[in-house]
Amino acid sequence: MHVLGLSGVASGMLAGAGLSAFIVGFALKDIAENFLAGVVLAFNRPFRIHDTVQVKDLMGEVEALNLRTTLIKTFDGKHIFLPNALVLREPLTNYTRDGFIRQDFLISVDMGTETTSDRIEEMLLKYVSSHKGVETRDPHTPYIIVEKMGTTSADLRIYLWAYSEEYRRGTLELKSDLLKGSKAMLVAEGYVVSGAN
Repeated sequence: MHVLGLSGVASGMLAGAGLSAFIVGFALKDIAENFLAGVVLAFNRPFRIHDTVQVKDLMGEVEALNLRTTLIKTFDGKHIFLPNALVLREPLTNYTRDGFIRQDFLISVDMGTETTSDRIEEMLLKYVSSHKGVETRDPHTPYIIVEKMGTTSADLRIYLWAYSEEYRRGTLELKSDLLKGSKAMLVAEGYVVSGAN
């Protein structure tokens, strides 16, 4: 084209091709980044399908891992398509990978004339340990910590391990049942429960 005297056209075409390549490359940057992140996630496996995970403030069950996105279904039924690059870049909390997850709840009890909370702790541990769904084998045995002690009252925090394969039903409902049951058991024994959460 230079021989024909069209060097201006040639340089214009080359400049246009370079600009086009830049524009296309910039447009495909996110797609390529998410694709590569999808490949890394597929090999790295920080989660499995049906695991309960949290990325930033989004929490739910993993439904699918695609080339560009990770599909998460939240507990209220929303489907969220997260770019794989975001899933790879942000801290990811997996609630179900280990198989067990620790839960805790607080009971505030008026001890009456008792000087220590030992008897109440013993009753609570017996009740929690006998509940279906609570792991009782080492190193996942339930235990109680006295968080606050008044003249006639005590705040007791109960720690337990639960099977976490299905986080929402398997652990959250179990915690709810134990909280209500522990309070009812103590009230039936004649104790005044001033708070439970």
